[in-house]
Amino acid sequence: GADSKNGIIKFLIYLGAAMSQLVNWCYSGNVIIYM
Repeated sequence: GADSKNGIIKFLIYLGAAMSQLVNWCYSGNVIIYM
C-alpha cells in the first residue's frame, strides 16, 4: 500500500545519499593521494 511505497522512496533516497557520500570520500581520498 501507500506505507510500503513511502518506505521504498525513503530507502532509495537514503541509498542515493549514501552512494554520493561514498563517491565523495573516494574522490577526496584520490585528490589527497595525488597531491
